[in-house]
Amino acid sequence: MGSLYEHVVMLTVRFSDRPRISPHSRLRVEKIGNGVYHMTIRFGFIEAPSIPKVLDAAKPDRQINLEEALVFSERERVAKPARS
Repeated sequence: MGSLYEHVVMLTVRFSDRPRISPHSRLRVEKIGNGVYHMTIRFGFIEAPSIPKVLDAAKPDRQINLEEALVFSERERVAKPARS
């Protein structure tokens, strides 16, 4: 990309075997260094995940503008729906 970003957020999304995750247990933020964070968001298996809603409610640094963020994504596993 040719530049150094002021803030970096590494995000992990996990789905639980439980149907719902309580709001106070949903997000874990770990500050790794100056402007570098690792966030883990957890959802229950019946919940409709809203990653932007969780991130907006719990910005680790109010200087982070999620609307202007550059996002890189990777899927480790892709779940296919069961066939009838």
